[in-house]
Amino acid sequence: MPLNHRFMIKLIVALIGFCIFSGLFSSHKSHSSSMLKLPFLPGEVMTYKVKWAFIPAGIATLRVGSITEMRGNRVHHFILEAKTYPYIDVIYKVREKVESYTDMERGMSIFYRIIRRGHSKKDVSVLFDWKNRRAEYIKDGRTEKSVPVLKGTADPLSVFYIFRCMKLDINRVLKRPVSDGKKCVIGIARVIKKETITVSSKRYSTYLVQPEIRHIGGVFKKKKGSKLLIWVTDDQRHIPVRIKSEVAVGSFTADLISYKSGKSASQGKTDHLPLYNEKPL
Repeated sequence: MPLNHRFMIKLIVALIGFCIFSGLFSSHKSHSSSMLKLPFLPGEVMTYKVKWAFIPAGIATLRVGSITEMRGNRVHHFILEAKTYPYIDVIYKVREKVESYTDMERGMSIFYRIIRRGHSKKDVSVLFDWKNRRAEYIKDGRTEKSVPVLKGTADPLSVFYIFRCMKLDINRVLKRPVSDGKKCVIGIARVIKKETITVSSKRYSTYLVQPEIRHIGGVFKKKKGSKLLIWVTDDQRHIPVRIKSEVAVGSFTADLISYKSGKSASQGKTDHLPLYNEKPL
């Protein structure tokens, strides 16, 4: 397999599974004044098509699982699954699942896990010990590292959902602490402007958000002017409809191709409200 193809697929996995959702919205300050009621319900599913330049490479799905109990906490279960297309599997097969169990009432992670199969294998868990304010990094069943964490620290997946609960305005700076078990970083994202874009034959009124990439590293450090851009709907749900990066090996885009809203436990019905300002062509 040519090096550039292998690197391309690895970057797709990183873009889906880490770079998009880690270290983007971080700080040690309280954000209670900026938080809204949860804009998602158990059962919500968002599916994205990921492309490198014009080449379709894979599918990523974000799901909100059931609310459950873990280690004495009431937690939301978030799931990210990514896979390459069959013709890419021949070159470099990717099957990845990332899970987060997060106490959304207090805005802090309890447990985080990555399971990777396909061309390579990875089993990583992160336990958040809030009594001692530490995150324990466990790989293949063995603890490899323990790092201090800040109050309100999220994991790389739950920070995405916490971000969706924040108020957005042009020029607003979003902050949140995040840890993957190896380090706890401070990242920043800025709301650049409002913009109407077309994604999968639908028009959306969105906010354009640009995260800082200094904590992401990798190919983002190898190209001057590298950047990561996220377009989210300007309604209360803040659904990401497009995620785009410009890096050393070209541009990557993840476009929303389907959305299923969640189900209210009290009503037992699925929320079928259309996306705010969504305008079919």
